[in-house]
Formats: sequence, structure tokens, C-alpha cells
Amino acid sequence: MTEPNATPIPRIAMDFTRLRRPAYVLGAVMFVAVVAFACYSVFDLFNRHLNASLVESALAVLASVGVTVTVLAIVLTNDHKPTRAAGGITLIAWVLLTLALVG
Repeated sequence: MTEPNATPIPRIAMDFTRLRRPAYVLGAVMFVAVVAFACYSVFDLFNRHLNASLVESALAVLASVGVTVTVLAIVLTNDHKPTRAAGGITLIAWVLLTLALVG
């Protein structure tokens, strides 16, 4: 039963809702691919070019990519606006610092 004042959803809007799930899956796959590539790049830089041990290279990956992903998760999942703002500022500063040190 529908209400008499309810406006029906146009047929084209229902078609777009079916396309939403593949977009989320594709976005998640791309996110995992970018994080994996960043991890590999930092590990390769420290292991091959700086002659660091495997433990040091793994710690470098955790210190750069791990912190970035963690702060990004805090920014995206938190409802407290000051925490999101501080996390966004920290994220920008951390990414710039990581790029400056690695590059």
C-alpha cells in the first residue's frame, strides 16, 4: 500500500541504485590496489636502494602507509567535526612529510 501523497520513484532512479554496488566494489578494489602499491614502493625503496634489512623495510611501510591509512580511516568514520578537522590536517602533513622523506 502506498500513501496517496507519496511520489513514486522514477524508473531511471531505480536503475542507478543497481549500479551503486559495483561502484563500491570497484572503489574498494582500487583502494586496496593503491595501498598495496604504496606498500610495495616504500618496501622496495628501503630494501633495494637504501640497503635496509627486511625488518627496517617493513617498519618503514608501517610508519608511512600504515599511519596514512589509519588516519584516513579515523577521518572518514568519525562524526566529531574537530577530530575530523585535526585528522585531515594531520593526514595532509603526514603525506607531505612522507613524500619529502622518500622523494
